[in-house]
Amino acid sequence: MSDFDQDVREKKSLARSARYRKKGSKSRKCPLPSDNLTNKQLQEMNGEIMTYRMNESMSWKEFKSIPKHIQIEYVNNLIHKFNVDMKNLAKMFEISTTTVRNYLSSYCPEITILKGSRMRDDECEKWETFLDTNHEECAQSELACGGDGCKCSTQAMNMYKFTLSFSGKVDPMAIANSIYFITGSDAVGEVEIVCKLHS
Repeated sequence: MSDFDQDVREKKSLARSARYRKKGSKSRKCPLPSDNLTNKQLQEMNGEIMTYRMNESMSWKEFKSIPKHIQIEYVNNLIHKFNVDMKNLAKMFEISTTTVRNYLSSYCPEITILKGSRMRDDECEKWETFLDTNHEECAQSELACGGDGCKCSTQAMNMYKFTLSFSGKVDPMAIANSIYFITGSDAVGEVEIVCKLHS
């Protein structure tokens, strides 16, 4: 046998032995830190789960309580589905159109509602059904719990008075803008301004 044949034979033998060689026990498992945790400890590791009703009408309080990116997604979904405008949103939230416009322009500028766009007849019907469904459920809950004390009451809450306090260098434009942001341009009432200047 030549040296070449001997070398080939040895390499084949090493290859066969390496193929069938066992490394470690097959029953051995890789331990994880969570293996020793109790069910209670595992549950405590889970974060809080929040559910948002994206296909149902919301109150103004509910809308403002959800995260900003969810607010944007919710309104954009209504625009895409019903072609809503500021007036429609104000009707759903049961607040003034000015309040909705000021809020969205300040906190959700990513939302674009085209001026002059109007709902088609079929969109109006779907929108009314969308609003009435939630109101009917609310009315049934109100009857079930006895009426006036029910938290589901659909009666809108109206702001009749507010107080603003500022400290530091007087900025008349900032004060005027603050009042405009709260009341808008359609509000009717009495305004009393008391300014105390430091000597």
